[in-house]
Amino acid sequence: MNNFIISLKDFFTFRFLAFSLFPLIISSIIFVSLLTLAFSYVGSLDFNEEAFNFFLGAMILHAIQIFIMIITISGGGFLALYLSIFFALVITSFLTPMIVREINLKHYNYNKLDEIGLIQITWLLFKIVLKFLFFLFFVLLFHIIPILNFIASFLMFCLMFYLFFNFLIYDVASCVLNKNDFLSFKPFKFKYIFCVFLFYLASNIPYVGFFLPVFFVIFLAHLLFQNELRLKQPLN
Repeated sequence: MNNFIISLKDFFTFRFLAFSLFPLIISSIIFVSLLTLAFSYVGSLDFNEEAFNFFLGAMILHAIQIFIMIITISGGGFLALYLSIFFALVITSFLTPMIVREINLKHYNYNKLDEIGLIQITWLLFKIVLKFLFFLFFVLLFHIIPILNFIASFLMFCLMFYLFFNFLIYDVASCVLNKNDFLSFKPFKFKYIFCVFLFYLASNIPYVGFFLPVFFVIFLAHLLFQNELRLKQPLN
């Protein structure tokens, strides 16, 4: 609980609130632009009825157009949800080194001997993305299989958590820990999974996922500094 309070105090400072607004603004612009392009594309679909010699063909094509429009509109909520999580995480990852540096200077003054290389962390995240895409293919197949489509949403929820957890925990850990500690780091501990799962649930609230990733980074930075590096918990 003390970590949570300290993280809140850090979050509601001018510097960190400014960091929070950056992912919010950029993610909103990207997301709105993509949705605008998607709806423009659907609205611009032109089915050439003259290419068919019978009335049924034209009706089928118009039915397909209506179907695509319905899918686009009904799936908009889920698309907004997952894109907000993804964009906020990606954009915040560029701010993570600065956030962790501020937390360290303010509370811990830990001097890292060496850092994990950019190529190593990029390769690690790339493998995570490949696994994600592999499982995503099967989850999408479940959507069109009548017997299995009822669990597709749950599987998608779990799959997105897998991506969310790995990106967030490894992103923060790579900035907090030195190279040796990072290479021996075991993220799949209950305290990390539980905290990140709560963050993931909060990110499923519309637009919250745009604003709170900076707080998630602050909290995990405190947790990693204290638990992995055995540093004293800050009192202020």
